[in-house]
Amino acid sequence: MLIYKAVQSNIASKDKKKKWHPCLIKMGNVVDTQMIGETIAERSSLTAGDVHNVIRNLMAVMREQLLNSRTVKLEGLGTFTMVCQSRCKGVDAEADVSPAQITGLRCQFTPEYTRDAGGNITLIHCTYDPESRSGSGTEASNRKVKGTLHWVAATDAIEAEVRLYDRLFKDEDPAGHKEVDFKEFINEDSLRVLKGCKLESSMRRAKPGDRFQFQRLGYFCVDPDSTDGQLVINRTVSLKDTWQKMNK
Repeated sequence: MLIYKAVQSNIASKDKKKKWHPCLIKMGNVVDTQMIGETIAERSSLTAGDVHNVIRNLMAVMREQLLNSRTVKLEGLGTFTMVCQSRCKGVDAEADVSPAQITGLRCQFTPEYTRDAGGNITLIHCTYDPESRSGSGTEASNRKVKGTLHWVAATDAIEAEVRLYDRLFKDEDPAGHKEVDFKEFINEDSLRVLKGCKLESSMRRAKPGDRFQFQRLGYFCVDPDSTDGQLVINRTVSLKDTWQKMNK
């Protein structure tokens, strides 16, 4: 069975009280592929052609583990865990939290990813669902998501050199300081050059002077330094102005 605990909201409601809600808890260690395999072996006499039997047992074991408040991790795929939804108003006391407040259950999936030595995510294992494309009018396109991942296909992406230009000086009036050399205000990050950037294949047709908006990044144009074998892109304006941050 699924097990829950009472959790108090950090945000006060209209009556200025922090309400209590049920929250599913995780039991024991993560159920990995080896454990699932052992459980399947105990339940079946596996043969080389018994693929359907494996799938049915895999689904049965995963369902059993998930509905017992366990987290299931499949190597090369990702992690599955159950999350409860509580759309009703919270209660005033922890003791009043009950399963009756739970209005729905959903299985949350986190794709497997790879981190480098610095802790940065370098590889995500996931599946693209074309039915979920925004504006397509499909049921899948109406899903509520916490974030959007912008990507280009590695199979046909092209490489480019991207030059990120910013303000030359850190001060609005570098010559206005009589006792300070204006060169002291030069912005060391006024130009950053990024090599090996991946762009979608349609950029192969880009010509010097062509202008583009790269989603969530800024406005760019093709530099005259571009050649048939090397595309060079200049950022002209970023979407987020860093001027105020630099002058704090």
